[in-house]
Amino acid sequence: MKNLEKHKVDFEALKKLAFEAVQSEEQSEKQAEAFNALMDGMAEMVAQQAETKTSEMYAAVKDNEIMISRGSRRAMTSQEMKFFNEAVQKQKLDGLDQAFPSTIIEEIVSDLVKEHPLLSAIDTRYTEAVVKYFYNDPEITAKAYWSEIPADIKQILLTGIKYLDLSVSKLSGYIAVPKGYLQLGPSWLANFVTSTLREVMTATLEEAVINGDGNLKPIGMMRKLSGALDGVYPEKTAEKITELTPQAFAGALALFSKHKLNNGQMSLIVNKVDNATKLFTARFFKDTVTGAWHENALPLGINVIESYAVPVGKAILGNPKNYLLAVAGQLELKKYEETLAIEDMDLFVAKEFVHGMPKNPNAFVVLDITGVQGATIVADAEPANIVKQDTINPKPTV
Repeated sequence: MKNLEKHKVDFEALKKLAFEAVQSEEQSEKQAEAFNALMDGMAEMVAQQAETKTSEMYAAVKDNEIMISRGSRRAMTSQEMKFFNEAVQKQKLDGLDQAFPSTIIEEIVSDLVKEHPLLSAIDTRYTEAVVKYFYNDPEITAKAYWSEIPADIKQILLTGIKYLDLSVSKLSGYIAVPKGYLQLGPSWLANFVTSTLREVMTATLEEAVINGDGNLKPIGMMRKLSGALDGVYPEKTAEKITELTPQAFAGALALFSKHKLNNGQMSLIVNKVDNATKLFTARFFKDTVTGAWHENALPLGINVIESYAVPVGKAILGNPKNYLLAVAGQLELKKYEETLAIEDMDLFVAKEFVHGMPKNPNAFVVLDITGVQGATIVADAEPANIVKQDTINPKPTV
């Protein structure tokens, strides 16, 4: 074949010449030249088409990279791209051939841990599948024996091992997709779904970690691990303290020492309002010489973590790492077909496997801090706007 030069190929003309050469009675050499010209033209045309397609794909990749770097487009794995491409093609999120990408849940969990001090402080674990998550009770340690290997060696080794069954509780929420949004492309749809799931998890996880009652949900730090009635675990009795002194915390810290739970950084988890009105006033002092204000740490190096999930007037003392929260990447999506669904929207129910509980019944002590002196909250400038119930849940028209 001849060397190819980049020029527009008239493939139809080459086919005509080759056809005419076959029909003519000219020498086979002429026919060979015509067919060589046709083959050369075909090769050049295919090469040009491939180059054009490659250039278009390269431009699309570069555009995508630019949008990702600007923060307006989400970077996606190949599995995520397949799922959302299929979702756009079939105009739905449920019943697809591709499973919902577990990498999205992993990313959300990672972001929540970074963004929320409480979720960052506890022992948050991620697993792709729904499993029984095994962990060690900090109070119980396996022992060695100076004797023959006992018959119940297996029981001895498993004494301190417990497990968390992720299948017993699901975190459910709605993804309301306005009609037409499924046509905006896989990248946009991925952003929308990821953001919605993040909001669903953010709004409920901290509440569950702090005070979940264990009824199809995690057991919170403020709950006992026994005495459940109809699946609901009772709240712990709050120990009253009236000051933020070593003596006030000593009894709780002694309990942790007794059960070998003083195994890391102790933290006091409080509502942001109490931190402002009670802890803030106690932690700052004025230098009588320079007049400068300085922040004082809480006694015994106790760390402070703020969370609106803690009721005002209460606080939780303990090592947050003694709370295990496990999140599975497996997600169930199902379209909500019931009546009175949101108008002009496709409503999907997202169910995710999440479970958590303290690693030991004595891992956390609930404190009543209502008696701690502090500042008074400034009165509201005006009452908050009240939305009528009928506006939230409109009555169906008959």
